[in-house]
Amino acid sequence: MKKLVRLTESDLHRIVKESVKKILKEGDNLTQETYQVNISDTVDGKSVAWVSRYSRDGYVGRLTDAVYSDGSDSTNWCVFVGTKEECDNRATEYNNKGMR
Repeated sequence: MKKLVRLTESDLHRIVKESVKKILKEGDNLTQETYQVNISDTVDGKSVAWVSRYSRDGYVGRLTDAVYSDGSDSTNWCVFVGTKEECDNRATEYNNKGMR
């Protein structure tokens, strides 16, 4: 059984306004940029964590950056994903503690 609902113009205006605000808020969350922490290791044993925009291809793994006669430099990609602030904090923590 269908029920007839009567709305005033102000009711309709309020409903549309609330719906638009909700959609715009959800859109902001979807477009918020995501970042990742990467860790580069040099042939001389030094490590540094750094932040980049999240790679949309989702690559996680270790890549060889350069090969030398005494070893290679490499990067562990995407060891942490989060907001810019979260990633900056994680990279700073890594760099300050010298974690491996």
